[in-house]
Amino acid sequence: MSVGSLAVLTITEIAFPTEIFEKNQRTLQIKF
Repeated sequence: MSVGSLAVLTITEIAFPTEIFEKNQRTLQIKF
C-alpha cells in the first residue's frame, strides 16, 4: 500500500528536489 506512494515520492523528490524543498519550506511557514 504505502510502498507505491513511497516510490512515487522518491521519484518525484529525485526529479524535482528544488520544487519539493520549496514546498516543504512553505509548509513549515504555514505550520509556524
